[in-house]
Amino acid sequence: MLSTQTINIEENIGTIGATLQETYGRDFDYLALNTKSNILSHKEVRQALGYGINKKEIVNTIYAGKYISADYPLEYGSYLYTKNEEANQYNPDKAKQILQMNGWEYRSGVWQKKENYNTLKLRINLVVNSENETRVKIANLIKKHLEDIGILVTVTSVKGPTYENYLKNKNYDMIFTGVTIGLSPNLDRYFGEGNLANLENNEAKEIQKELISISDEKTLKEKYERLQKIYEEERGYIGLYFSRTTTIYGTRLGATVGSNWFNLYYNIENWHRKN
Repeated sequence: MLSTQTINIEENIGTIGATLQETYGRDFDYLALNTKSNILSHKEVRQALGYGINKKEIVNTIYAGKYISADYPLEYGSYLYTKNEEANQYNPDKAKQILQMNGWEYRSGVWQKKENYNTLKLRINLVVNSENETRVKIANLIKKHLEDIGILVTVTSVKGPTYENYLKNKNYDMIFTGVTIGLSPNLDRYFGEGNLANLENNEAKEIQKELISISDEKTLKEKYERLQKIYEEERGYIGLYFSRTTTIYGTRLGATVGSNWFNLYYNIENWHRKN
């Protein structure tokens, strides 16, 4: 029995003589949107970006359908996550509608808005690490998705040290990054001090403090549901996908294995060998 995040595992073990079970992996990739930048300080623009990116196409095109499109960092199966199909849905018409409702006009091939006697144009910079070729491909696919709805994107592909400086100084509109999910649910990187979106939400900060002393499961879930709602409304981040973990075991092993990335031997007390 073994567990792997290799997406082309069939090339190594074939398709017979083993049972393959797939589930969420630990790697979560996302975009951080700088809420202090000139354009992305407008919440409606951030929300439009969320609806304008086709995550399923990214997964199918880049990862041959082997990764799992996702919006939220607890979407891997945590009991603290509440499923919300709309938040993870590609809807370019809704993206345009949100912009129109907030005073943006589509003219000369780009969305524009008059503000304080100046004309704002939806031109956004997306920073990506050039040493991660897969992410560079995805960044260019995202550029295409957004330009299809009139949001112009410049992909800035930079080497590791320069990329780290962007992360440190937060001098970007959007940056492509990712995280390896820990064993305990923790949303501090998205709401806490120094977060990559420069997101300031007092309610989220207060909830984060309260979580330390909450032991009641029902109350805990209610608090995390509210944090999820804030995450979706503020749209300081756009989740893209989780990696996929494959558990491989012999065909003689009976019962439902139920393995996942944090417990390979989940439900082991009910395992048995088939006759």
